This record gives sequence, structure tokens and C-alpha cells, in this order.
Amino acid sequence: MEVKPKYFTCVDCLANFPKLTDLKRHMRTHTGEKPYVCTICKASFSQAGNLATHKRIHNGEKTHACEECGKMFKQKAHLISHLRFHTGEKPFACDKCPAKFGRNENLRVHKRLHTGIKPYRCDKCLREFSDRSNYRRHLSRHDK
Repeated sequence: MEVKPKYFTCVDCLANFPKLTDLKRHMRTHTGEKPYVCTICKASFSQAGNLATHKRIHNGEKTHACEECGKMFKQKAHLISHLRFHTGEKPFACDKCPAKFGRNENLRVHKRLHTGIKPYRCDKCLREFSDRSNYRRHLSRHDK
């Protein structure tokens, strides 16, 4: 009589999984395999659920609702970020100054103030900007 193992272990990182299918899914994190491909834009994903979430970009489906204001979101992560607007939570703190932000993206842009990085450059006057919104506002002034 053969005894089945209780867990299936990843040979790369030693993580344990109760099912062989879970281990196979996990192995894609090591191999980089992305077998789930969007038929519209050809983006590829390692998990079927990630492809399903991605497809909302194309079909406009919004399944996550804010209980506070009713605003709808395509992704749960976007709803979580939005909820910080209502609560005032700012978990992303700058390590150079006291500034805090509700979104990691806002912190990333803020840090450019400390580093001096200005990735947006106007082709017409060569002025540089640290964030895209100021850059776009500047470009519209050339169009007037």
C-alpha cells in the first residue's frame, strides 16, 4: 500500500502545497511561464484569475463597489486604494521627509523631488518635469 504525501514541495523554494495542481501553478513563479493569453491585446498571465481580471480593462466591467460612495472599480486593489480617500489613511511614507500618501504611485512621484529626476521633457522648449500631469499641462500651453 502506497502512502500519499501530505504536501507537495517546491524544489526551488521549499514551499509546501496540499495539491499537486497548486504546486504546478506555483512553479510558474519560478519558470516565468504565462500560459493564459488575452485574445484582444496578447498580454499573458501565469494565472487564469489574473487574465479574467485583466479582461475587465477591455470590457469595462466593474465588479467592486465602494460602500461609502457607490463608486465602482474594475479591480479590488483600486477599490482598496480608493477607500483610503474616505478614511484618510496614508500608509506610504517618504523616507526623506514627513510626507505621507494614500497611494504608492504618489509616493514614487514625490520621491523625484528629492532625487531631482525629471523624466518628462518638452520637445518644444526642453523644459523638464517630475510628474506627468504638470508636463501635460505645460504642453497644452504650447498649443494655445
